[in-house]
Amino acid sequence: MHRWHLLLPVILVLIISAVTRNVWPQATTERFVPHVFFHADDGIHGFELWKSNGQPQGTSLVKDIRPGPETSLTELYYVYEPGIDLNGTVLFVADDGKNGLELWKSDGTDAGTLLLKDIYAGPGSSKPAPLVSVGRIVFFPAKDREHGTELWQTDGTVEGTRLVKDIRPGIESSSPLFLEPFGTKLLFVTDDGQHGLEFWTSDGTEDGTVLLKDIYPGPNPVAPVPGPVARVGDIFLLSAKDGVHGAELWKTDGTQAGTVLVKDIQPGMVGSVAVRGARTVGGFAYFEANDGVHGGELWRSDGTESGTTMVKDVRPGPMSSSSYPLATLPGRLLFMADDGTHGMELWRSDGTEAGTQLVKDIDPGSAYGLLPGCFSGFVTIGGRAFFCRTNGAQGPELWRTDGTEAGTTLVKAISVAPAGGAVPRLINVYRKLYFTAVDMHGLELWKSDGTEAGTVLVRDIRLGVESSIPEGLTRVNLRVAE
Repeated sequence: MHRWHLLLPVILVLIISAVTRNVWPQATTERFVPHVFFHADDGIHGFELWKSNGQPQGTSLVKDIRPGPETSLTELYYVYEPGIDLNGTVLFVADDGKNGLELWKSDGTDAGTLLLKDIYAGPGSSKPAPLVSVGRIVFFPAKDREHGTELWQTDGTVEGTRLVKDIRPGIESSSPLFLEPFGTKLLFVTDDGQHGLEFWTSDGTEDGTVLLKDIYPGPNPVAPVPGPVARVGDIFLLSAKDGVHGAELWKTDGTQAGTVLVKDIQPGMVGSVAVRGARTVGGFAYFEANDGVHGGELWRSDGTESGTTMVKDVRPGPMSSSSYPLATLPGRLLFMADDGTHGMELWRSDGTEAGTQLVKDIDPGSAYGLLPGCFSGFVTIGGRAFFCRTNGAQGPELWRTDGTEAGTTLVKAISVAPAGGAVPRLINVYRKLYFTAVDMHGLELWKSDGTEAGTVLVRDIRLGVESSIPEGLTRVNLRVAE
């Protein structure tokens, strides 16, 4: 009896330990693994969701959402539309053949790939795209049975997927456009049926979703569509028309009082600033504008009237150089322009006239050293920008530049090809370039480390010469349990 008394504490510890292991699961660790998610057709399942970690064995179909050879992307726009990373899961649009084009989520597994919410109940489609994140919330336009296309949001849960505000009450649509994160809020353009297309902001609540300013007073059904240009510090530069000036450069700090005209670049009603791509370097936004004297040229602005100036008349005189900002390198802008001599080529600028120069005449004598459809495909990785250019016979190829003539070189002689005439897709997945290209395997997924030897086919998804046509490439830092 005495010996049992001595062993009792040990026995109790063993019992408690066993119970604890059974009742309370041991903590699991998680890590994030870089992946690219995309839509592809392997010839068996139709266009479905795939993922890749850059290795052939790690490139696989996630789920056959619409079983059989039919595609889960029933409209071409959604084939090209990328998804979005929300805290280690991917949100995307798909049609399972029962619920229409709706919002789905995936953790990269078949079981974890689910319809998030059937917003437009039944076989109709809510068409929730594009997806834009602000913090841990994703905003998107969508349509349900009671409302037109309005602003919605999701936190990745069914309960957190909801209409933000019926901006244009009833079945008519406000059709939100140009969704942009602006600090902790969303900046977008929409039409409430009373003010015409104007800028709005939203903090994700109904009361916090408000008209920023009625820049062009009244319903104004024929005004040019306003749009965001670029963010510079705490302000957002805008393109807008107020009924007195044409489409000109405006700015906002997110308040009505702080939404003002920056500069009337081309006086009168003609307008100077279109809604086109812009890039920010060193506290200035670079964009194309036409002052009515020099044609469409490269301008920059810090959000003040005196700080809004033409950088250089690349094509001297009234003809336009069609300067289009492409990418940024440390302290420099890369842009596309035609000086009237070299055709559409790659240029760089440090913000001064003297420092704005042709980088390289990539295709001497040609009208286009840069393929016009490639300008949105520039991707910067580690001080170099990757892009496609066309050489005529070969088609668009993969190139790289560090902003110098010597450092602007062909990476590999393969055709960086788009699907169906769309813009080629190049994305940075944590310092590795992924893109689509054509060789003997058809149009498939490739990756590159910036060298010829390191530019390789990831996997021939649709075996043989036929193409899987990977589209909608999306970078996701996938949450993986260990």
